[in-house]
Amino acid sequence: MVATTRVSLYAESGGEPVWQRVFRLRLDREKYFAGTSMLFNPSALPYWNSFFVPVASWPNRAALRKPMKFDKQIVAVDSAGDRAVTLFANGEFKLLELANSEVVFPLAEYSRPKDFTRWHGVKILGEKILIYGEDGIEIVGISKSGLKSVGALDRQSIGSIAAVVPHGDEILLASSRGLLLTDQNSKSAKRLLRRPIKGLDRVNKSLVFTDGASVYISSMALLAEQGVLEKIDLGYEFGPTRVIGFDDSAIVLGKADAV
Repeated sequence: MVATTRVSLYAESGGEPVWQRVFRLRLDREKYFAGTSMLFNPSALPYWNSFFVPVASWPNRAALRKPMKFDKQIVAVDSAGDRAVTLFANGEFKLLELANSEVVFPLAEYSRPKDFTRWHGVKILGEKILIYGEDGIEIVGISKSGLKSVGALDRQSIGSIAAVVPHGDEILLASSRGLLLTDQNSKSAKRLLRRPIKGLDRVNKSLVFTDGASVYISSMALLAEQGVLEKIDLGYEFGPTRVIGFDDSAIVLGKADAV
């Protein structure tokens, strides 16, 4: 017995398919049960491993700005309103103006002394910019006179930082030393949880974070008492690391999979 599925992708204007593929499943008759679908038979795993439906826009209608060239590799980008910031691995970054749809205008550039520190994340916080990474965090103020560092906490103080989430005038830090809370002056940090945190983001009023084996859902009120709403065990083999929050859901990335 053979089950056949034909998937065709058409342009909006019609005409011949722009993409087409046929997927087949062969199944011994004695393994088929009347009234059931062959596709949900235990022997159908090879079929589902090969089956996919492409998602595409044809033709592309997006308006693209001309690419900007940088002399160093960009490791992170963030945007807020008509501003964007591009971070480089050495902690230097460029602040860009996006108000003009035709031209990306550079507003300012932040340079740091040459050292061995490494950074991989950036976040715009109103009139401040936060960079973070293996060597802690640094907050840079934005003013008419330019960009100036206004606070920093190094790795000896707070460990390595994997993610940050703004909370009012404070900032939650996913750190190798636990879940930490600091203010936008970054003079000190309070530890909310002791276990190392590898990923963190916000979903509505809840916080979703992971320690590399489990995913936790909590709130600021519960964290003050070191409590959580829910714990989901994914295991070290899955290895959850990064959390990406949306309005009412989150994606948790693992070593080779996501949930």
